[in-house]
Amino acid sequence: QFVEGLACGALYLAAQGEARFLGVTRQLHGCHWAGAPSHFAYVGSLGPLSISHALQRQFRRLGAHLAERFELQGLFGIDVIVHGQRLWTVEVSPRYTASAEIYERSTDLSMLQLHRQACEAGKLPNRLLPQPRMTVGKAVVYAPSSGIVSRAFCQWLDAGNKQTGGCRYADLPQPNLDVMCGAPLLTVFAQGSSANHVMSALNSHARIVRREFLKGATPW
Repeated sequence: QFVEGLACGALYLAAQGEARFLGVTRQLHGCHWAGAPSHFAYVGSLGPLSISHALQRQFRRLGAHLAERFELQGLFGIDVIVHGQRLWTVEVSPRYTASAEIYERSTDLSMLQLHRQACEAGKLPNRLLPQPRMTVGKAVVYAPSSGIVSRAFCQWLDAGNKQTGGCRYADLPQPNLDVMCGAPLLTVFAQGSSANHVMSALNSHARIVRREFLKGATPW
């Protein structure tokens, strides 16, 4: 069943049948500026989001129920559609999620450290976790054509990362890698004071990456 609404991903930390609700991000799907191959293709995440108290209560109840029912340990995520003030559950991911990087970059917390403590010690943090300092976004950039990744393109990516302290590009391809049109090429990151600012930056970064890839890629 197709449900209208906002696609979101919630992140939790579980231990001993309890769950700590860490927050929610918006999921990006089918973005043409990233070259997404289909309307439902995952492009990235944006957040953490500010949500109503009513939605917070629903997210907490949902996470607590799953952690107790399935004895979850460590990080896990729930993909949902938010329609008005109601949640429609799409998927449960008992693992480190794609949106975990958003929280790491916005709070400087190590999600894997929290995951390890929950799994090994069986305890949740007994202190309040830091609040997000900024909005962070990530986007998967898909290859605009089939080709072989050029060394010049990889050097351009390295230079961009050096300018930003390694904060702009991730999941980098290697020189001479064969890439098929529509396949994931790399991930871009952006951060700022608002969701609109971050979305605009992701859009710009993705378009530039696709343009630079085409400059040096050898078609096949």
